[in-house]
Amino acid sequence: MKRILACLLSLSPVFGFGAYLESDTEGDRTTGEPQARERRIAPPPDSGAAVIRYLDRLRVGAPCRHRGLAVFPLTAGRWPRAMGILSMDEAIRRDRLVVREQDKARVPELQVRNDARQPVFLMAGEILTGGRQNRIVRDDVLLPARSPFVAIPVYCVEKNRWAGPKAEFSSPARLGHARLRKHAVTGAEQGVIWGEVDAQLRRHRLDSPTRDYQELYESPRIQAELDACMVQLRRCRPGATVGAVVTFGGEILSADIFGNRALCAALWEKLFRAHAADCLFGPRARIGRPALTREDIRRFLDRAATARFAQRHTPGSGELLRISGTLDGSALVWNGEVVHVALFPQDEIRPLPLRE
Repeated sequence: MKRILACLLSLSPVFGFGAYLESDTEGDRTTGEPQARERRIAPPPDSGAAVIRYLDRLRVGAPCRHRGLAVFPLTAGRWPRAMGILSMDEAIRRDRLVVREQDKARVPELQVRNDARQPVFLMAGEILTGGRQNRIVRDDVLLPARSPFVAIPVYCVEKNRWAGPKAEFSSPARLGHARLRKHAVTGAEQGVIWGEVDAQLRRHRLDSPTRDYQELYESPRIQAELDACMVQLRRCRPGATVGAVVTFGGEILSADIFGNRALCAALWEKLFRAHAADCLFGPRARIGRPALTREDIRRFLDRAATARFAQRHTPGSGELLRISGTLDGSALVWNGEVVHVALFPQDEIRPLPLRE
């Protein structure tokens, strides 16, 4: 039996809307695998169309579960093209990315320069240590090859320090946990970020004189718990994976989808450690709440078809889109292709004014 769903939305120059026709089919009775659904997408008039088309192609794999956490790997129906993009950590290891304070240091901005011959991707929520205080990247940024210094938006995650012997930064190969990243991509005020950091430090009874988020990852006790969780979660990524949806206690925490498997592989270990941190830093599981299924995850991804897409300023290449309405998140699109999409369930976070 087929069910046809038509999503018809009005158009505007600010928001991009998607509409599609969908027919459901039964799963394969021998393998239990859901079969591909026939869809025809009426693309919106901006880069939101590329996001909707890409999410529509994704297949949801069987989850890995550990301590209430479930990671659903995502694969694309066909191989996305190679983009030749370096991750931030790859560029730093090759000594091709310079991150430093502004000449007149400011909390919400850092300077970055890409000396590599390839574009470099900085993902919202990645941690940078050094300078006058530790920061996290606020928005996804794609630095073009051989770029001069540009200012990128950041948040402070070390409230009580504004001093340091060097202006440069390094990467500890760490990523903020899901709720902290959600605050970042939805443009929360700095005070919200500090509040989230303080809540986690208190929860884990860590006394950090500078209120430093990095203390959560450097604590030997927490490191041991994260390592144990990682043993279980590393096995979740098959070779074709381009992303994952993470749930905890029957609730969706986040989804991260990359433009190809190479970029996903480069960031997977960092993502997995952040996912493992959700076991420790995330919300408490609700007792008795049923576990989410692959069909639940598919429905969550399908919400993008009726979401609003608003363009935001980016200092790098491509188009940065704020996603809101049926879910929260952001997407970075370059040359018509998705680089990264981050999706989160909604909550009451008041965003900063958008820069046009």
